[in-house]
Amino acid sequence: PFGQIPLLEVNGKPLPQSFAICRYLAREFGFVGDSPFEAAWVDAIADQWSDYFNEIKTALFSYVGFVKGDKEQMKKDIAEPARDKFFPLLEKIAKDNHSNGHFVGASLTWVDLLIAEHVSVLLKYMPGFLESYPSVLATVKSTMPSYKLTYFDARGRAEVARQLFHLAGIPYEDIRIQRPDWPALKAKTPFGQIPLLEVDGQPLPQSFAIFRYLAKEFGFAGGSPFEAAWVDAIADQQKDYLSEIRPALMVYLGMAQGDKEQLVKDVAIPARDKFFTLLEKIAKDNGSNGHFVGHSLTWIDLMLADHVSVLLKHLPGFLDGYPTVLATVKKIESIPKLKEWIDKRPDTMF
Repeated sequence: PFGQIPLLEVNGKPLPQSFAICRYLAREFGFVGDSPFEAAWVDAIADQWSDYFNEIKTALFSYVGFVKGDKEQMKKDIAEPARDKFFPLLEKIAKDNHSNGHFVGASLTWVDLLIAEHVSVLLKYMPGFLESYPSVLATVKSTMPSYKLTYFDARGRAEVARQLFHLAGIPYEDIRIQRPDWPALKAKTPFGQIPLLEVDGQPLPQSFAIFRYLAKEFGFAGGSPFEAAWVDAIADQQKDYLSEIRPALMVYLGMAQGDKEQLVKDVAIPARDKFFTLLEKIAKDNGSNGHFVGHSLTWIDLMLADHVSVLLKHLPGFLDGYPTVLATVKKIESIPKLKEWIDKRPDTMF
């Protein structure tokens, strides 16, 4: 009718305009508020959000890729002022509603869904953007997925997932089990392995599957499908390398016995020279810009940086022949939000 979508058709009759559709469906299905006054407040917040969205959308569209522009400048000039105008109001609304998991009343309304969806988009493209609004985040959490990550009390195969959660500002349960507890839990996991991610109670095994899922959810998978494919390619190449270097690394980590010096000579150095020569070239070909793929942080940056930190902890100087890799890792680890996590995380052997 208006030359726009979305369009809802009810018994063949069209209804345009997203808010009109939301209000109609909310009335039909019981998500409009428990009284006329609550319904009016739902409308008021939705209309206020619409004003805010008109202010922030130019910046947001640049992050989503709909328009071109200087993202950081738009964030400073457009997104932050719009945020600081709207979200203080929303923070007060959440608190005044007794921080009960809803913005209006004591039951789910369509404005809860509207706000939660928008917040999830903001956090995907601008991690940490809403840290100053804890009541809003806590309220949104009630309508966002719940995450539970289970692994041993070590960085290991779960560390990248933990870093992704921290970078995105998404709350989760960080379950760290002790070795004696593992046999009882093993039979309850899909593949008899950890890490295990649970999303709203649904299990997801395998570390790389977990990393890819979270990276896609939170905006760390790559700036394009081709970049995401290159992230996967490097990750798979690293997996091959880890299979080669593992016998030596296990001895240095104290998880196996053997002649350390001989294993470095016979196992670690050949594996290193095969993989890190490729990685050095990849870092250079990417412009030595502080990332291994593209121009923004990806989960492969996190995985490689963490592995390098383990190597250098147990084998100082082992990577001196790969200066571009070391410089790239240094830039990754200096990202303020990531450095914050590294500084506060539990100190473990690996």
